[in-house]
Amino acid sequence: MNKILIVDDEANICLILENIFTDAGYCVETAADGLKALEKMKRFMPGVVVLDKNMPRMDGLVTLWEISKRYPDVVVVVFTAHRDVSSAVEAMKQGAYDYIEKPFDNKKMLLLMERACEHYELQAEVRNLRKAVSEKYSFSSMVGNSEALKKALERVSNVCETDATVLITGESGTGKELIARAIHYNSPRKRVP
Repeated sequence: MNKILIVDDEANICLILENIFTDAGYCVETAADGLKALEKMKRFMPGVVVLDKNMPRMDGLVTLWEISKRYPDVVVVVFTAHRDVSSAVEAMKQGAYDYIEKPFDNKKMLLLMERACEHYELQAEVRNLRKAVSEKYSFSSMVGNSEALKKALERVSNVCETDATVLITGESGTGKELIARAIHYNSPRKRVP
């Protein structure tokens, strides 16, 4: 079930959004300010945070920055009653998924939450796939205990951290492609071709 944290100092806005999202099947909690939101994040672990820009104690953009720093995978939607293009741009630069103005249309807000939750789930899937690929091409996944293989893997692990060009030679079927992939996925360039 998708979890949403609503952060707004206006209790009636929190209640309205909580009812809308709960009726749509989301698990929802609320917080009255940024400091309380950061405390709730620790135990509730939402995928999406709906965050008011203007709040006492801790401004919405400061809260956004803290959430992005501590929980980089969480999707944050910023909303405000004040139409201000510069703060919308700033929110997007700080990592907000979207920016919406009050008063909001309930159907549009639900559609936005659906997209935000889908984005969070896709990020989680990508993380899991990257982890699976890294595990598949880790040196520990290579089977064999001969001295020659141990020496080759030691050399290969040393090469991973460098920018050196590597030539892998050997008979057909000896695992050259496996070694090449292991070098790539264990190097600092693993996220690029």
